Amino acid sequence: GSDGALLVDADLPQPLHGTAAVRRVVNTVGAGDALLAGWLAAVDAGATGADALANALRFGATAVEHGGTLLGVPDSGRPVSIVAAAAQLPLNR
Repeated sequence: GSDGALLVDADLPQPLHGTAAVRRVVNTVGAGDALLAGWLAAVDAGATGADALANALRFGATAVEHGGTLLGVPDSGRPVSIVAAAAQLPLNR
């Protein structure tokens, strides 16, 4: 959702928290599925860690900007922010 995504991976020294810029939220249906698809596509292409998370975030952000459930082509230049997750980061609202 608007809080971004949290990546916890045994191969990373610490969890990562990422967010992606979204111009306008149109429809959130399928955004989580799109995020997962972006993650799996990146991992299948050999990406790991922050790079795979960035791809996933771009897929999710692209999904919420479209009406319906058709996914547009994610912009590889879409700004994302990935930082070390703060210990006090809430996992839900």
